[in-house]
Amino acid sequence: SVEPEKKEISGSLTVNGADSFPISGNLNYIGIEKDSDFKFVKEVKRSLDETVDSQTGNTIKLLRYHVLINLGEARNNVILKDSLGEGAFSYYIDDALEKAFKSSAPGKKSFQLKLGNVSSEEGLELYYYVKFEGIPKANFAYRNNVELSSDGGSTLAASSERYLQEFA
Repeated sequence: SVEPEKKEISGSLTVNGADSFPISGNLNYIGIEKDSDFKFVKEVKRSLDETVDSQTGNTIKLLRYHVLINLGEARNNVILKDSLGEGAFSYYIDDALEKAFKSSAPGKKSFQLKLGNVSSEEGLELYYYVKFEGIPKANFAYRNNVELSSDGGSTLAASSERYLQEFA
């Protein structure tokens, strides 16, 4: 962060203002590169989360999804559609989620969120969970597809496929 520009460094390299390492010759430093631009990204957490069902006291296995939207252009009537593939899993809700999600997704295999108009400077970040009914199957492809549409803009799509290790 101290040296954002591309340059050659010689002599020594100091890390965190404390440790200094001698450099043999010159180091061709490329500077700090900007993260690549993106419009629509879908990620899935690699590990499962757990919660306790308040009604039954049973432990529920949860998988967290993460959607990043950075269109870089203004769009009207933006709609996010998400759907789960085959398998005994469905969307999970807790008290912290928005009303639109609460009414359309929990216990189901698909949902739709109307995100409204988005300016060119706006980005959106969404997190949501799915819960497994019973013990998740090992070596089974849990699939999730998401689509982003708007008036007059091209439709964007992303998907994820998650295989789980064996559970006892």
